[in-house]
Amino acid sequence: MVGVFGGTFDPIHFGHLQTVSAVKAQLALPQILIVPAHIPPHRPPPVAAPEHRLSMVQLAVEEMPAFECDDREIRRGGVSYTVLTVHELRQELDKRPLCLIVGMDSFLDLPHWHRWTEILESAHIVVMHRPGWNIPSTRPGWWRDAEQDNPDLLHQQPGGCVYCTSTGIRKRLASTADIKDALPTSVLDYIRTHRLYG
Repeated sequence: MVGVFGGTFDPIHFGHLQTVSAVKAQLALPQILIVPAHIPPHRPPPVAAPEHRLSMVQLAVEEMPAFECDDREIRRGGVSYTVLTVHELRQELDKRPLCLIVGMDSFLDLPHWHRWTEILESAHIVVMHRPGWNIPSTRPGWWRDAEQDNPDLLHQQPGGCVYCTSTGIRKRLASTADIKDALPTSVLDYIRTHRLYG
């Protein structure tokens, strides 16, 4: 099973890495792809240029086993629609399970994503809890139909399930909240060298 975590990463920081590491541990994911967007469709354009954000992700995952920077959206150019990335990965992985890792805030906006039903058909969606965001008491039918409480079942089919991470992840992250906005040293050095965000 492969986990996919996309974003602008402007810049990538420990908040990203710790959260996804916790998901990786809970779901026993052997591989995580970090995919920086070229142009995000649902938020303002990033401050740093695509090549700088890509370089920072590459530096951040250098010493993280099983983490890999995937540059397909930067290479593709234009607006980075998740459905295109998921379709490409589905072709490469055949029937190997694929998990798209998203925050609760992004997940609640899923029906506004480009061709969103195709994403759910081709991949599992793993929803990370974030402070201030809770699972709604009333959920739409498509969510209820796809919702899965047993993470082991995600390993048994290519996609189609929605799984919300447990309170264990929230507790684990709370213990490291003091460094959630800190940057890996290699990323901080890169920012200073290239005078980004100045």
